[in-house]
Amino acid sequence: MVKTLAFRGWPSRFGVFIVACLIMGLCICFLNQLCIFRFKREGLPKLEIVGNKLLASGKEVILRGVGIADPAYLDWEGKFGEELFDVIKMWNVNVVRVPVHPVFWKRYFDYLERYLDRVVDWCEERGIYVIIDWHAIGNPITGEIETPENFSWMYEEPWNGENIYDPNFTLAVNFWSRVAERFRGRSNVLYEIFNEPAWIEWEDWKPLAEEIIRLIRGKDADVIIIVGGVDWAYDLRGVLSDPISGENIAYAVHVYPGRPMKEWDYYWGRVAEHYPVFVTEWGYEEEVDYEFLRGSRSCFGEPLISYMEDRVAGWTAWVFHPVWDPSMLKNWEYDVTEFGSFVKELLNNFSAGGGT
Repeated sequence: MVKTLAFRGWPSRFGVFIVACLIMGLCICFLNQLCIFRFKREGLPKLEIVGNKLLASGKEVILRGVGIADPAYLDWEGKFGEELFDVIKMWNVNVVRVPVHPVFWKRYFDYLERYLDRVVDWCEERGIYVIIDWHAIGNPITGEIETPENFSWMYEEPWNGENIYDPNFTLAVNFWSRVAERFRGRSNVLYEIFNEPAWIEWEDWKPLAEEIIRLIRGKDADVIIIVGGVDWAYDLRGVLSDPISGENIAYAVHVYPGRPMKEWDYYWGRVAEHYPVFVTEWGYEEEVDYEFLRGSRSCFGEPLISYMEDRVAGWTAWVFHPVWDPSMLKNWEYDVTEFGSFVKELLNNFSAGGGT
């Protein structure tokens, strides 16, 4: 039968054609997988710090983007998925800040697999860097946190009255031990080790930050590590006289309308002249009960952008969400607020101008 088929006319040629097609298909699949494998192996250009600049492949790069809600919260809303990152990418970001709240880290033993693995992969596929932020607030020594009266919503779903921003230092160490091991060598990942240290002085916070840094360095020698200032990640004055030791260290500040422009030089602007500073949270709302966030494009947004230009290593506006404040979105149709419109316009202008 095989011999007969081999020496007949068109069936023989047809068989050869089919085999050739199969071989070609297999080759295409193999090459496609090879490209994906190579992309995942190579990833985005590795970042490094030289002086007060952030470099990628030897060229200065400015990271500009947005912060999102905790992936676990997005999942609770039914909004955790690739669509979110597709929309964000269309805003021409090159970085996304991803907060991990201690309450969710404690609740989901598989948080890494369930959320962070996917976020890091999705962002890498879209050419986006990721700042993984341990979203704790308070004093990591005493455990002091905001009083519950300031957060009436903390008793609602999905928070359930738990310690949302638990500043416990041992918990932070546990988180970074696992995260640093998990994403060792991933070129699109940066680490913001503690969202907002509060009720603590620089001389007390610095040794704790350096302990976390040593832990991370034991697993990933050159990843960019971002250390927030004290006073809710605003006061970096201690860095000028007593900086964090080590390479590839940057600093973070959070700037809102409640922090007047006349203070910026004093608390963090001078530091940016010598060390890389990221403004990992900034934003405003024109109509909001919380006066600390109350501002506008003209009286806060534009002056801050002007001040940051040629001064900081990057920024992430807070927050790409329709409920969390200050909101860039009105709804999950991705209609934008006035603040969101301003951020989107900025990112598009920087992209169109060829800005890094």
